[in-house]
Amino acid sequence: AEIYAAHLSPVVFNNTLFMDATADQDFLARAITSHLQTHGNCVVVGSNETTVNVFVDTLSLFLSSDERRRSARAGPNHHHFTPDLCLQGLVNVNISDDMAIQACLPSTIIDVDAWTVSQCRLYHEYVQQSASSFGDVVSQIYRLAA
Repeated sequence: AEIYAAHLSPVVFNNTLFMDATADQDFLARAITSHLQTHGNCVVVGSNETTVNVFVDTLSLFLSSDERRRSARAGPNHHHFTPDLCLQGLVNVNISDDMAIQACLPSTIIDVDAWTVSQCRLYHEYVQQSASSFGDVVSQIYRLAA
């Protein structure tokens, strides 16, 4: 149900990291590069809602209007990982590998507290890993039912 309530309102360019002279340009470049490499699928995590949302707003400039409709800022209405969102901000949430593999496409995970950018495997490797994980779950269910 959460995906149906998700959407980003238009971004004010002055409220992005492009207008912040103190922003770490190397970190921002790594984040944008990974965001583009994973086709706009990205999760921004951190402990400060404002910082997370400024990052989400900045990355949203690289999304289509359809992708923006499937994205969400951090806030009281969005506080857990939703695999089918393109871009999402989360406060005080750790994204595990098991959670990340639920997404339809490879994702970038940006931690604005630790200043880290991590990325799932490349698309063709991700599809194989995702299918393998799904197959393992189906096998477990089959064994339990037998």
